[in-house]
Amino acid sequence: MRFSPGLRQTEMGSLVVIAGYRMAIFANAALNICLIMLILMDRTRIGAIPLWLMMANFLFLIAEIIFLFK
Repeated sequence: MRFSPGLRQTEMGSLVVIAGYRMAIFANAALNICLIMLILMDRTRIGAIPLWLMMANFLFLIAEIIFLFK
C-alpha cells in the first residue's frame, strides 16, 4: 500500500529511524524528570518501580546524549 506516490520505501524507513533517534532522547529525558519529581515528592510511591529499571533508564539517557553530541 502506498501512501504517497513519490516516496520510496527506503526514504520512509530512513525518516522513521532518524525520528526514532531524536524522539528517544526526549522521551527518556521526560521519563527521568518524572521519576526525579516522583522521588522528591513522595518516596513511598517509588517502591513500585524497580531500582534496576530506574538505573537502566538513566544510563540509556547518558548513552543517548553522548551518541547525539559525538
